Amino acid sequence: MFKGVVIANNNYTRDIAEGAIRSGAADLVGFGRPYISNPDLAERFQNDWPIEPLAGHEVYYNPKLQGKYYNDYPAYTVQDGLHN
Repeated sequence: MFKGVVIANNNYTRDIAEGAIRSGAADLVGFGRPYISNPDLAERFQNDWPIEPLAGHEVYYNPKLQGKYYNDYPAYTVQDGLHN
């Protein structure tokens, strides 16, 4: 039986990831694509801020975009106690 660290990934939400860790099904959960459209994903999870939808595949493979939207998504901001 495997006794090492298990890192789960692939389409986890925060709630499902927390459940997997709590249940012992995983020791860690990796998030890849969600970080592209949410560069501050950890802070969004911590603060219950909204999560932007995943970037579509056209973002990664469309030469007409010339890299736009690949890594230039803005971080979430809070102004005057209101979410923007």
